[in-house]
Amino acid sequence: MNKYLKELILGAIITSIIIVFQMLAMPQYITGIIINLIYVVFTLVSGLRTTCYVAVLVPFIASITGILKPVLVPVIPIIILSNLIYVFSVYRIKGNNIFLRILFPPVLKALTIFLGGKLFINFFEVHPMFQKMFIVFVSINLMTAFVGNIIGIFLSKRLIRSLT
Repeated sequence: MNKYLKELILGAIITSIIIVFQMLAMPQYITGIIINLIYVVFTLVSGLRTTCYVAVLVPFIASITGILKPVLVPVIPIIILSNLIYVFSVYRIKGNNIFLRILFPPVLKALTIFLGGKLFINFFEVHPMFQKMFIVFVSINLMTAFVGNIIGIFLSKRLIRSLT
């Protein structure tokens, strides 16, 4: 089978799994952990490109399914950038020290959202409620990325071992 066709099918599978979890209307903490876990597993098992495509689509899917609150829709580009940085950092440090692998991607993702949000807040005059909501959003993303990363690293090791 053609390499690009395999990537397309894998991307469709990943996207479908994420849509299913978002449609279950679970709390944002649970959904976020699952999505970050999926990013880690698919990045480590199948590679970077397909997971990056999915990381771009997920914020749009989250806004359609209601996981992403309407007030946060203007920051979708920041969320996309943070997802891409998260996936890329998981990929780049996959063979390094376990503590670096556990801590670096979630912190980098949250820092990207925080700095991007600060730029957004400073550039546009936003309601004070948005500012408070954004800090909560950054905190949730840090926690879900951290937990999803730990579980994803563990599951991907098991999955890779079982596939070889």
